[in-house]
Amino acid sequence: MYPSEFQLSRHPANPILVPNPALPWESLVTTNPAAWHDAASGDVLLLYRAAGDDADHVVHLALARSCDGVHFTRDGTTPVASPIPFTPDGGCLEDPRIVKIGDWYYVTVASRPFPPGRYWEKDAATLRLHRSFPAHFPVALRQNLTSTHLFLTQDFKSWIRAGRITDPSLDERDVVIFPETIGGKWVTLHRPMQWHGAGFSNAQPAIWIAATPDVLGWKELKLLAQAEFDWERKIGANNPPLRTPHGWLQIYHAVGPDGHYRLGPLCSIWKILSMSLTARVARYTNQKRIGKLRAFITVCVSHAGMLCSAALTIYTTAAVTWSAVWRLLLWRS
Repeated sequence: MYPSEFQLSRHPANPILVPNPALPWESLVTTNPAAWHDAASGDVLLLYRAAGDDADHVVHLALARSCDGVHFTRDGTTPVASPIPFTPDGGCLEDPRIVKIGDWYYVTVASRPFPPGRYWEKDAATLRLHRSFPAHFPVALRQNLTSTHLFLTQDFKSWIRAGRITDPSLDERDVVIFPETIGGKWVTLHRPMQWHGAGFSNAQPAIWIAATPDVLGWKELKLLAQAEFDWERKIGANNPPLRTPHGWLQIYHAVGPDGHYRLGPLCSIWKILSMSLTARVARYTNQKRIGKLRAFITVCVSHAGMLCSAALTIYTTAAVTWSAVWRLLLWRS
């Protein structure tokens, strides 16, 4: 690999998915997609975050598919999964990540117990239900914290909502499952928002790693990567890591002091030893700014095999509310 040769280019067909004013549940947002290439059908599946222009800002998951990875058709006119009120994921289903293991899709979903409301509007959060809870209530309810849940499906129609895979006392999204077990353990990447500053070696929210015999089991997190460059503050994982001849490839996002999100440094190679979480992290200074406010990316893959291609297809948020596709050149042939 030659990191200095990385090139990220927008597809001229962008945006590939925009809100549909005819569908109230997705009239405002169609963004933050997870992608998977279905080897059997040849389709690219795009599981995206959808929301309408309602006061509660209830967030759903919806599915679109494409035979060429660029031109997508929605699967029907209803979400494929929605929050169930007054449950731990009763407010929103956001920012999915997908891996497929056997015949099952493992989807990590960021969720809250109550709808977040129109959080981009001043003072909107003060009107939310959780603000009135007594001090003895769990912090996840009182603060409407984001937890990451595991959803399992074979067809994106019927779901097993397996439960939380993160500590409910932490605000945590950007959780990614490795597509295969390592040393008989499930390995996951995390971004606990509270874990930084005093008492921690990282000044800003960072990427942590954990391994456990059961994916729903309690996890002991270890710091893996933190902000190092002047354009990085908060960083988080994006795609399920891809196995390469050099180790595991993760394209992460960074939020800078200017509020812009960047896909940088575009490449982290992690060698996770089979019997421990010891990792060698290679960081490069290449970066690509892809906009202000939000930059969520996922890499389209079809299996957990070795990455040998010179290019990747990447799906991102665009202009906060749309979805877009990019092509990443890893090396020149």
